[in-house]
Amino acid sequence: MRHGADDGRHARELIAAQRLDLPLGPLDVLADLGGHVLLLGIGHTSNTTIHLAEQRLGRSLFYRYAKTAPGVWAEFPNVSGESHRFDDLEPALAPKATEVRIGDCRARLVAVRDVLEATDRAVRADPRALLCADPACERCADAYGQRLASA
Repeated sequence: MRHGADDGRHARELIAAQRLDLPLGPLDVLADLGGHVLLLGIGHTSNTTIHLAEQRLGRSLFYRYAKTAPGVWAEFPNVSGESHRFDDLEPALAPKATEVRIGDCRARLVAVRDVLEATDRAVRADPRALLCADPACERCADAYGQRLASA
């Protein structure tokens, strides 16, 4: 997984934080460094930083499996859940973001800390925040159930 952290002053620290058992490690370091998320033509449903906030709040993490070589499968723990309602945070994050247009592309820059704080406030106010109401969506149901158990 690459987070655009290949070059720069903190590149080694960010890259070292990427582990198979801790996929959001670089974002955790980026938060500690006062970093930002740049959304280029995408919404918050693609903003992985929100998953870090969910993880910090105790929402369910999942396992994923991937074929890493012919006949070799690997288990990847601590994978985040669904993101289909992350755009619900737009009203809270829009005032915190710097936005410009690059041609037809909407470009937004927002501090990682602002994303984490907005997510924390939303989920603490409503444990179902950012989760869908579809009963067939096991990930959202599991995340909600775990949140209630840890509250």
